[in-house]
Amino acid sequence: VAASRCQSRPLQTQLRLGVRFLDFRTRPCGTLCHGRVSCGLTLRGALDICAAFLRKNPSEVLVARIKDETGKAARGVDDLVRDIVESADHPLYLQMRLPSIREVRGRIVVLCDWADGMLGVRWAGPSMRIQDEYWQSTGSKKWHVIRRHLEDAEPSPDFLQVHFTSATHLPRKVPISIARSVNPKLADYLRLGPCHRFLGVVCMDFPSAYLCELIIRKNAAWTLSASGMDPFRGVRAIREGCPKVCEWLDDLQCELKASATRADVALLVDNKEELEERVKWLSRVYLKVVVEHAYAELGESGLDDFAFASPIAWEKADEAQNGVPSPKPKSASPPGSRRKGQLRNDGDDDCGVERGPRKRGLLARFGACLPGGGGSGGG
Repeated sequence: VAASRCQSRPLQTQLRLGVRFLDFRTRPCGTLCHGRVSCGLTLRGALDICAAFLRKNPSEVLVARIKDETGKAARGVDDLVRDIVESADHPLYLQMRLPSIREVRGRIVVLCDWADGMLGVRWAGPSMRIQDEYWQSTGSKKWHVIRRHLEDAEPSPDFLQVHFTSATHLPRKVPISIARSVNPKLADYLRLGPCHRFLGVVCMDFPSAYLCELIIRKNAAWTLSASGMDPFRGVRAIREGCPKVCEWLDDLQCELKASATRADVALLVDNKEELEERVKWLSRVYLKVVVEHAYAELGESGLDDFAFASPIAWEKADEAQNGVPSPKPKSASPPGSRRKGQLRNDGDDDCGVERGPRKRGLLARFGACLPGGGGSGGG
């Protein structure tokens, strides 16, 4: 159902792509849902997936908001969570204070958002700063809210800062309609903004693998003072979209390493003429790597291409995660969305024109397989 679907990938895939914040909305019976629509997975089943992931990756940390989607004051969800805790099958962190990363590696930090809950960090409590203005008529209006809060975010060990990029405005706007406007804007903002900018937790609908990687890189850059132009930064997201581009970038990175080694050898043997030639070649290769890497990343839209897959593909993904058939979406094109080549009429600031990136460098060479390189970019 388009009005309630916010992700196109199974939970296991989301974790593999770098997602570390999970928004679990549950009924007292344990079924995960979004509003009135069931997700076909239980809270216990989702935590089982998280626990399996952490066993394979013990240095990672997951943060899970558990919300009573019924909105009632009954203790049903509290009893449900306590039953799960008593089973001791999941590495849950249940203290009411914000922990340090060192304390909770290999564990799931629970954010308590249910009535009478005394387990975990209180959602929207004094130790949290949250932006969740979800009722927006256009993606541009939502983006203005997101940008303002991202720019005001300040690092602090006393607060967990959470930014929601998701929004809806039923019946005209469903989550995917907002995401296809907001996600590319967020990707451009992170690509072109300062390298050392603190973000915090960014909760998104239908994010691409590249957008997840970009957010991780930004938070890591602020923590480790890493450069956004690191020539050896990963190409995992590009690898999924176009193996040819990935292979080309790998070759350039290998040549950069070899060039640096040859320059070091020339320096050790004290050969000034050869050293000068080696350094010139090294600088040329370095510039080539940085430019081509930037071109490749500019071809990424920030929106998960699988979000526009057919209902059959969505059904297969749900079956792979849940092991049972899931209800079929009503249509391949949810209300408020548009297919490639259609004009947009949602009040956003692109005048209804679908624009794609200019084809230069890698885009000219591999434009057909770069996401956005064939004219599918837009905002």
